[in-house]
Amino acid sequence: MPLLLTVNLVAVAEIGLAASATRSERVRFQPGATSAVVEASIEGDESVDYVLFARQGQYANISMASDNGANYFNILAPGESEVAIFNGANAENQFEGTLPESGDYTIRVYLMRSAARRHEVARYRLEMIIAAAADGAKPTASGMDADLASAIRRALGGDREANYFAGAISWSASAAAESRPAMPS
Repeated sequence: MPLLLTVNLVAVAEIGLAASATRSERVRFQPGATSAVVEASIEGDESVDYVLFARQGQYANISMASDNGANYFNILAPGESEVAIFNGANAENQFEGTLPESGDYTIRVYLMRSAARRHEVARYRLEMIIAAAADGAKPTASGMDADLASAIRRALGGDREANYFAGAISWSASAAAESRPAMPS
């Protein structure tokens, strides 16, 4: 019986340590802005919860670039603390879509367990764009980011959208249709 008690205490201590490695920060957009950028770093089992308010039906584009290939983010819906509606490890750290409900969304930045155990450091840049979903239009980048995205589109043949920060390129519907093999009759 004393051995069982010792094991339970160790498990409780480990859970407590894991919980203390997460910090939370509220994301606030500047007046009139539809985006915010965070540049930061994490080490080992640290994680950061970026909390931002958004309304149902708004368009979101959230992407992250990192110097560590084991650095990802998840998105948790309002009221959720564990189950993610988006897992960056499965989608190259690029989320784009319409938000299903109003409330505080959590963007959890973390290192994969193997990297955390080695106490690796990850420096990252997290870009969050939240905009009205009026007529299905997607917001565009501005300033230097727009210039870079435009240069990438030109280099790739023009009719594509580029997202520099995640390193992902999504083809437009017309380019995808042209490259799709014909279905047999």
